[in-house]
Amino acid sequence: MRRYIRAFFIALRMTLRGETLPPPPHAPLREWIAQGLSRVEQVEALAARQQINLSEVVLHLDMRDIRMSVILNTIRHHLTTDYPLLLRTPTAQSLNLIYANNLDDHYRVSRLEAAPDLAGTPLQNAVAALAAHLEAIPQQN
Repeated sequence: MRRYIRAFFIALRMTLRGETLPPPPHAPLREWIAQGLSRVEQVEALAARQQINLSEVVLHLDMRDIRMSVILNTIRHHLTTDYPLLLRTPTAQSLNLIYANNLDDHYRVSRLEAAPDLAGTPLQNAVAALAAHLEAIPQQN
């Protein structure tokens, strides 16, 4: 109980002085993650509106076939599960893992952007925007 009373008075004192809490560690990276998830959802929504089955768009990449749905689900998993988990206790290795996974995701999406199935469609523009977003990851401090 004393802890809560103490926290209340600290917060009151900060409010009266006009102070705010410092931003959380790696705030730009956290914002980038949230925007990336939004872009993945935009791609999927656009594909649904155009009645494009993401499982039918197949990309031959590095001598194997990979479906667009798998690429997008992988990116979603990284953005919703892996990256937030790694940012809970950021170390040099966890940040490097985020950047390495993102590099791999960006490679796949940039190749997907050039897929013949998407050529000349609005979905290609949405995929290009996702690729640009993945490329613009905030740099480490």
